[in-house]
Order: sequence, then C-alpha cells, then structure tokens
Amino acid sequence: MMTGTDLDDLQWHWAEAYMITGAAGHWLAQRRDNGRTLVASGPEELRELITEDYEARPVSREVAP
Repeated sequence: MMTGTDLDDLQWHWAEAYMITGAAGHWLAQRRDNGRTLVASGPEELRELITEDYEARPVSREVAP
C-alpha cells in the first residue's frame, strides 16, 4: 500500500539523483543524468530498482535537479 511517507522517504534518499513520483500501482524514478526511467508497481520494488541501477552506474550528484 502506498503512503505519502513512502514517496517522501524515496525522495529524501534519492532526489538528488532521480526524479521520483508515485501513485497507487505506478511508481517512477527518472535518472537526472540521462533520463532513463525505472518503473515499478510499488515503493519497495522501486527502491530495489533504484539501488540496483545506482550501484551499476552511479548518477553524478552534480547534476542539477
């Protein structure tokens, strides 16, 4: 189940590297450096995708939000 807290938590940890949005069943994270979009059905799945993506290719934290 999605809560505002889930979205807030993801944005708190990852907003410098990803633009993150979430609504019931549709969670998106878009890399700020190249625009690649990650799509998930819930916040935990999106967190896993972000973590895997970032570990494989870190997003420069110097990219302007």
